[in-house]
Amino acid sequence: MASVRDWCRSAVEALREDGAAGLADLVRTKCIGLRCRKTVLAMRRGRQEADETWNRWVHDHPLSPETRRLQAHDQFPDTLSILVPTYNTNPSHLAALAESIAAQTCSRWEVCFYDGSSTDVRTRSMLELLARRDARFRVTFGKENLGISGNTNAALAMATGTWVALCDHDDLLSPEAVWCILRAAARGAEMVYTDEDKCSQDGTFFFDPHLKEDFAPDSLRSGNYICHLMAMPASLMRSLGGLRSVCDGSQDHDLALRASEQVQHVQHIPRVLYHWRMLDSSYSHERAVLCVQAAARAVQDQLDRLDLPGRVETFRRRIVVHYEPPKDARVTLVVIGGGTESWLQEVLQRAGYPVAEVIHARVAQLDGETQRASGAYLVFLAEGVLPGRGWLTELLGYARRRDVACTGGILVDKHQCYLHCGYAWDPETGCIVPFHGQCRVGITSQLKDRGVRNVSGVSSALMCVRREVFQRLGGFGPYLSDARGLSIGLRAIRAGFCNVITPLAMASAPPAACLSPDSARNEYTLLQQEFGVHDIEHYYPKAMDRRGAMIPDPGRLEEVGR
Repeated sequence: MASVRDWCRSAVEALREDGAAGLADLVRTKCIGLRCRKTVLAMRRGRQEADETWNRWVHDHPLSPETRRLQAHDQFPDTLSILVPTYNTNPSHLAALAESIAAQTCSRWEVCFYDGSSTDVRTRSMLELLARRDARFRVTFGKENLGISGNTNAALAMATGTWVALCDHDDLLSPEAVWCILRAAARGAEMVYTDEDKCSQDGTFFFDPHLKEDFAPDSLRSGNYICHLMAMPASLMRSLGGLRSVCDGSQDHDLALRASEQVQHVQHIPRVLYHWRMLDSSYSHERAVLCVQAAARAVQDQLDRLDLPGRVETFRRRIVVHYEPPKDARVTLVVIGGGTESWLQEVLQRAGYPVAEVIHARVAQLDGETQRASGAYLVFLAEGVLPGRGWLTELLGYARRRDVACTGGILVDKHQCYLHCGYAWDPETGCIVPFHGQCRVGITSQLKDRGVRNVSGVSSALMCVRREVFQRLGGFGPYLSDARGLSIGLRAIRAGFCNVITPLAMASAPPAACLSPDSARNEYTLLQQEFGVHDIEHYYPKAMDRRGAMIPDPGRLEEVGR
């Protein structure tokens, strides 16, 4: 009975938030989930096992006394001001946060607590106690609650450090957080962010580690993967005017977008330095709809600032960016293999954009056949791949951007399980195929499959690229498998481009259309010869397994976690 009530509540919410389209998507999702029940349950068990593995690893790997001693002796020119807005904060959580900061290996920190006129005397008493305990706990009691952005900006005004970091009032920092940030600053970083995980309300169980990719602008527009812990020079945050109250609920996301526009390099520190305490009263949990609307506004504002022709909307509490396709562009569709005439006509009818010419090419002759293409855009499509409606419009919207090389769609099998969600490169194991075999309505790690992402490569079974970029990069090269998609993608990154994969260009496909984890090594030698054994992967966390499941490899966690 409870499940029926939950489903009805979800249906009402979907209808209210996104109309008939939202309700239809919910029903479709439920139906797929029922058909893929075994796979979805296996994914859920995998996540539970991963959480247990992570919690054990955190407890079994405290910072060693020797590491503490070495870090304590390091001297940095900067000081980090940690900005903490408070309002009726649970005093025990406030004390735990302060304890985690007091335990930092590097002493060059201060905490700027700005209290928005708390009515809970226990919060005020705890803040007064902390201020007496250590002069670096600086406290200002405001006359009114200015909201999360206003209170944070007031804390920024208190800061005397050259660098600042945002911290929620009930979370925890790892003991080397300050040291890692100031070391990055000393090495020339302009803005940094770290990995994070979640912890139980009592702060004893650590789970859901978010091992992040390096800076990825399209991934950031899809959602605030940077989140915690984010730090930057105080001068940069002040020049931006601090946080914007119009984006309350997603104010950190808005700041990350605006700050990243002002620097040449955003540095990712691949260590879990922040523990996000999960509370039922969290702002984002209570007001999820308002949060995603605020995030959509932040992303739209960025598109407007950067003069990127696109519009932002929300659907099913996620950000959706629609870029305008080029006007009157000539498109050449390169069909890899044969295919029936009825299939090709269906593909063209669903495109949403006119195709000027169609070229059929065999795998071994792809580069040669594209030489006679007349289109400014090349679209590669493998035999039997059937995208959804508007697929070409979606791909062209990204491919027209000057910073994008290859853009591709997600491929699923007849059971709605993933065949392709982008490729990654690991010099030890070859081509990585994230999320392969997982149901698209199951809960994947950080739901990375749900949004537009930057990736190292996309499948040539559904790919769009400007012809001049394709030629500049040397085409696909000698590859006879879909390893060609990873090869040209990595060459694009080396040339200063990014690659994009979008779930709005999802397609059903035969398994042979792209690489699987078992077939990924077929042309590994060629890839290794081309790219060497160096780690050039920017968008795939090292501690993820080869299918994208969040089952940490303890050997890699040793490298990433510390």
